[in-house]
Amino acid sequence: MKRREWLKGMVAWFVRAELENAEFGRQVNRTHLWERRGDVLWGFWNMYQFHVLHDPDDLNFPFKAWFFGWAVEDCNRNIEGFKGCDAIFVARSEELERGWEVWSGDDKWDASMNPKLWRPIFAPTGTYFDEWHNGDPSVIKVGKRFFMAYSATGHNKDRKPFGHPEDRDGSFCCIMGAVSEDGIYWRRSTEPILANPNDYGAPTVPQGDAHPYGS
Repeated sequence: MKRREWLKGMVAWFVRAELENAEFGRQVNRTHLWERRGDVLWGFWNMYQFHVLHDPDDLNFPFKAWFFGWAVEDCNRNIEGFKGCDAIFVARSEELERGWEVWSGDDKWDASMNPKLWRPIFAPTGTYFDEWHNGDPSVIKVGKRFFMAYSATGHNKDRKPFGHPEDRDGSFCCIMGAVSEDGIYWRRSTEPILANPNDYGAPTVPQGDAHPYGS
């Protein structure tokens, strides 16, 4: 229970920070403050949000990153047995700007930039709130453990995916939590740590599959 309350507090802090940025900082163009020095990952199909964490406790691979999307085919259909669509992957490196390798399952890592070898660290659980999308990983390390907040999407009460002719309630969008000892194998929350319960079974909305507050 304490862990769940801590994760809820962490998510609330992120939300407040984003609201403050939206009001005060997002209108400022800071592109000139950044310098691009080269690619760290390449060859993949459709992936996002390379969230990097510096982990000085790991002398061999002090830089770790979590990211999500489709490595090779839409909805990761190339991965046998994978259920869902968007998935979260993990990478590691000795240096920040080079030498990255991506977890490929069974404690193997790929440094050749061959996305066909990459494997998600977990898949959607199949619940109404977590059966289609896992993404937007945000990770911190506290003590010896890693904590993740990530977005999840399910087909809602009627269990029909958005776009299906029988869908009546769009998608159920929420934030899930997870804890790990190594950043690869995770113990996930059994229910959302942030969600709008009023979205459960609510009628679809004109703007699309996501209800305005649940997303």
